[in-house]
Amino acid sequence: MSTESDSQLLTRLHIAEQKAEELARLLATVGHEVKTPIGIAVTASSHLQLKVESIKAEYQAGKMTQQSLEAFFDLVSESAQILQSNTQRASALMDSFKQVAIDQAQEQARVIELLPYFKQLQMSFALALKQAEAELKIDCDASLLLQSCPGALTQVLSNLIMNAIQHARIPGTPLTISLRALTENSAREGLRIELSDNGRGMSAELQQKVFDRYFTTAKEQGGSGLGLGIVRELIESTLNGELSLSSEEGQGTCFSLFLPSLV
Repeated sequence: MSTESDSQLLTRLHIAEQKAEELARLLATVGHEVKTPIGIAVTASSHLQLKVESIKAEYQAGKMTQQSLEAFFDLVSESAQILQSNTQRASALMDSFKQVAIDQAQEQARVIELLPYFKQLQMSFALALKQAEAELKIDCDASLLLQSCPGALTQVLSNLIMNAIQHARIPGTPLTISLRALTENSAREGLRIELSDNGRGMSAELQQKVFDRYFTTAKEQGGSGLGLGIVRELIESTLNGELSLSSEEGQGTCFSLFLPSLV
């Protein structure tokens, strides 16, 4: 075999290795991103099934009251909204990753009305927040608009909210997560979005590593270390924004995002 053929073979092997690594990263990212909405949907459906059995037992025993029936109707309505929102999120994520996999065009930017957008996000996490004894507060003027990619922004904020739910809570202390949007003087047209919590905070050492891909403090619980790495990549590469972190142990954490209007 000639030297040139050996070189060509090594080149092909190197390209194949690169493609295999890219595929592995994509599959890991898909699994991590889709896990959140699917998990919320599964929890909502399980909770609904328990309530169906409970109200059925009350009916069969002749103990069902108008109050319990109305409460059940409210639960069914809330659960249906949560299921619809999160299954749509999962479907949108799969479509997004499909586009990446076949190298199609990136998501088109559009004008986002931030207040209803935030409220929809809040509703999709309603059950997860309730189970974690956490609250998501929104501080956003109804007039604020942002020209950006809503799918990428949803992935960013969903990861940050779930990260707070899973890691920030101090046992015995109610967790409050705040989502705030504000304008600021900047050379670029855009907005600042802050997501903060009153939780356990991070050490200076942890803050240096938290955005590293595959770094996790919850490996024993199945943590992949992908979440915050994805957040940084989406903000910097897809949304053309800037991300900063402020935290102190025992004093909570604040993620600050400057997002320019994408035109």
